[in-house]
Amino acid sequence: MTTKLAEKLTTAKEQATAKAGSQLLALTEDESVRRQLALALPVGQLTADRLLRVARTEMLRNPRLMDCTRASVLDALMIAAHLGLEVGGPLGHFHLV
Repeated sequence: MTTKLAEKLTTAKEQATAKAGSQLLALTEDESVRRQLALALPVGQLTADRLLRVARTEMLRNPRLMDCTRASVLDALMIAAHLGLEVGGPLGHFHLV
């Protein structure tokens, strides 16, 4: 493989990862996601805003999470919401891996 071709492939992969990562971060600002999580959360405990804020921080702290699919991140956040557990953060109840 030529050097130019290898560079183009690396650049394309980086751009695809950045696009997927920005889509995952946008997920934390999606109002429909926020509403669904709020419905799943136990009353009087964690809020959907906090769950999404902490999840966003965890995604920024661990860039490998940007390799995850939107569906897998949504599933993980929904499970955390059903259990009323905070994702990562100082309490570390539920980790995204």
